Amino acid sequence: MNGYLRQATASQVRTIGPFVDSTDFATLENALTIANTDIVISANGGADTVKNSGGATAHGAGGIYTLTWDATDSAAVGELSYSVKVAGALVSFGTYVVLEEAIYDALYAAGAASLPATAAPGAAGGLFIAGTNAPVTITGSGNALTLLSTGAGGHGLTATGEGAGRGIDAQGGASGQGMKIKGGATAGGGLGIVAQATDTIALDISFEGAGVDVYAVRVLGKGAGYGASVSGGASGTDVIADITGNLTGLVSGSVGSVVAGVTLAASAVQAIWDALTAALTTAGSIGKKLADWVIGTTQTGDSFARLGAPAGASVSADIAAIQADTDNLQTRIPAALVGGRMDASVGAMAANTVTAASIATDAIDADAIAADAVTEIQAGLSTLTPAQVNTEVLDVLVTDTFAEPAAVPAATSSLKDKIAWLFTLGRNKITQTATTQLVRNDADAATVGTSAVSDDGVTAVRGEFS
Repeated sequence: MNGYLRQATASQVRTIGPFVDSTDFATLENALTIANTDIVISANGGADTVKNSGGATAHGAGGIYTLTWDATDSAAVGELSYSVKVAGALVSFGTYVVLEEAIYDALYAAGAASLPATAAPGAAGGLFIAGTNAPVTITGSGNALTLLSTGAGGHGLTATGEGAGRGIDAQGGASGQGMKIKGGATAGGGLGIVAQATDTIALDISFEGAGVDVYAVRVLGKGAGYGASVSGGASGTDVIADITGNLTGLVSGSVGSVVAGVTLAASAVQAIWDALTAALTTAGSIGKKLADWVIGTTQTGDSFARLGAPAGASVSADIAAIQADTDNLQTRIPAALVGGRMDASVGAMAANTVTAASIATDAIDADAIAADAVTEIQAGLSTLTPAQVNTEVLDVLVTDTFAEPAAVPAATSSLKDKIAWLFTLGRNKITQTATTQLVRNDADAATVGTSAVSDDGVTAVRGEFS
C-alpha cells in the first residue's frame, strides 16, 4: 500500500514509482512523459477509469514521479488501485486507501492527537472520536464491549436513536445475552430509558427469528425484590396500558378492563367464585346477596325485585291472566272424550286438506260410508247395463263411419287412426318409381303417404311412410 488519501479532496500530492527501463529491466527512467490518460484507476474493485486530470512529473533521481490526486479521484472511501503504463518503462502500480475526512483529519491534520500505545475503547484518542462516526461493529468471543463509568453520576452508556431507529440494537450469541447491564453499587439503576416525545414508547422489546417458546422479555427478581416493577405517570393512573398475550404470574393492584375473548384459567374462575360467595360478606355486596339469595338455605332477600317488571299491573295479575286463558280453553274442549278421541264437527276445510297421501290405506271402508253417500257418488256415474254397453260398442263398429286419413298416422295415434291407415294402404292406389312409393287418397287427387324404396340386387328396401 502506498499510503492514505483524504476523501473528496483536491490537490493531494503523492509520489509513485520507481519506473524501470522496459529493455534492460534495470535502468531507472527519470525523463518520462506521463499524462493522465496513461494512468488507470479503480475504486474498491470497480470499473477501470482514466485518472480525472493531471499527469505525473519527475520528482528527481531514482525513477520517482510526483502525482496530484483530485476530489474526483478520491470520491469513494476505500481502496483506490492504480496502474501506469507509458512507453519506455515497465508498468508501475500501487494502492492507496481513501479515508473519510474526519478520520483522515484525526490522523494527519495539524494538532491531531496521537494514539497511545495501548489505546482502550473509551480512552482519550481511542476508538471513537468527537463528531460524526461511521457505524461500528464490535465482535468478541467473551464480552464484546464493557463500558464502566467511574464518575459518581456518570452513565455507563448513553445511546440515542435517530428518527424511528433504535438507540441500541444488540444481539447475543447462541446462549448469551445481547446486552447485560448492571446498576451502581448503591442506588443507580441498571438501565435508564427515557421517551423523548408524547405517546412514544420508552422501551420496545420484541422477538425476531423463527424459533418458538422464546421469551421476548424475561425478568427475574432476587430475594424480596420484584422481577419487574412498573409505575405509571405523574397521575398514577396508567400503570400498564395494555397487555396482549398470556399473563401467567400474579397481578397486584387493579385491572381497568378485560377485552372480549380473554380466557381465564379454571383456578382463576374458582377463586373469583369463592370470593363472591364466601370472602365478600359486606351487606349489599354481590357476594352477600349470592350467599343470602342463592346459596343460603333460608331466603331473606327481596325476590320480588329480582323478578323484574310484570307485563300487567303485577305478577299476580299476569298469573291470573294465564289462568283465565286456561279456563277458556277448557270450556272450548268437549267435556268428555270418546274412546280416547275428541268428537267434534268441522265447519270448513281449506283446499287440498284431504288428499290421497293424507288418508291411510283402508282407512275408509264400506261401514264408514253412509247409504246416502253411496247414492250421491253414483249420481255422477253411468247407470248403463252390460247389454246396453254392448249395444253402444256395436253401434260404433257397425253403424258409425269415419273419413279416410289425409296423412300417415303417428306411431302414438289412436286405434281408430291406425285401422284407417291399414285400410287406406290395402285399398287405395299405390304408385312406385325406382326410388319412391306413393299411397294416393280415395279420389286419387292427393298423396296420403310417401316412402323411399331401393334395391341393390340383394335386398329390396321400403322405407317408413311419411
